[in-house]
Amino acid sequence: MPNFSANIIYLFNEVDLIDRISAAAAVGFRAVECQRPYEIPPAVFRDLLNAQGMELVLINTPVHPSWPHDSGIATYPDRTSAFREITSHALEYATSVGCPRLHLVAGRLDNNVNPMAAEETFLNNIVWAADKGRSLGVKILIEPLNANDNPEYFLTTAAQANELLTRANHDNLFLQYDLYHAGMNGENVIDGARTYLNIIDHIQMAGVPERHEPDTGTVNMLAAFDAIDVLGYEGWIGAEYRPSRSTAESFIWGTTYGIGPRTPSP
Repeated sequence: MPNFSANIIYLFNEVDLIDRISAAAAVGFRAVECQRPYEIPPAVFRDLLNAQGMELVLINTPVHPSWPHDSGIATYPDRTSAFREITSHALEYATSVGCPRLHLVAGRLDNNVNPMAAEETFLNNIVWAADKGRSLGVKILIEPLNANDNPEYFLTTAAQANELLTRANHDNLFLQYDLYHAGMNGENVIDGARTYLNIIDHIQMAGVPERHEPDTGTVNMLAAFDAIDVLGYEGWIGAEYRPSRSTAESFIWGTTYGIGPRTPSP
């Protein structure tokens, strides 16, 4: 059966971030992921996880509103020092809280940066991060984001990510495969999972095209979950969707997997 993690940036917005771990545990999740955990001290985050018997399975490198396009800086030749600084901080946070994966946010292409220079910078940066992550026991992941939602983003397809990972040739670099972004690209999400299974270390999902619950939209995500399970994928599938109703009411899709509000005992 697939293993689902709750994305606590997208889900449980009815409560403060610090309370979302317990909220996720209360509806049956055994793990959470969080793009921006940094407002919570790692020791506090770790204690919150331990109190609920939960895992934190993925975080992102930080982004800042002052950076170009409010995105990552891994493609900017003149920002290498800043990239290494924020990535080191993220890796330190991950190890402190016990998180085994770091999504390295690529960033958008800037008109002032030559595309070939951006690609070479990105490759050098992910290899550097992979080396540092391996020494700390943290896997480095890259994620394609569909160009419709993310104009000018550097990394937009799984095929592009696969090519870059092949060129990087590093055993601590992996693909973060988001079924939503693949579906928005018009890709067959099951075929994509099958094709790239050997480099996938984390999967995410949401309904296409509105990014609501996975049982809504034009792509049969529930069938994809079953197919991915049959393929032998044993990792986490992150529930990274925007609920179209309250979070508690959005788990109709999850009942098959033991996720949803619990009925109080009489």
